Amino acid sequence: GFAWNGLILVGGALLLNGDISVRGTLASGLAGGLGLAADFAGHTIDLRFDACAVAAAARRLTAPAAQIPGTWYEVW
Repeated sequence: GFAWNGLILVGGALLLNGDISVRGTLASGLAGGLGLAADFAGHTIDLRFDACAVAAAARRLTAPAAQIPGTWYEVW
């Protein structure tokens, strides 16, 4: 499973496959094209807007972005 609190911003398509829980907000398709593709296949995908988690993440957006180990990172 995967759990995340805060913002998830995706330039292209986001493929959700597995047990996933997001508290905050998720935006995909920011660079155009397909935004979200979901393959539930018996898994639980729980996406819940949480204004407090979004506000906490937004306060940290003023600092330079840092790479999260095990993820893809690009500087614009």
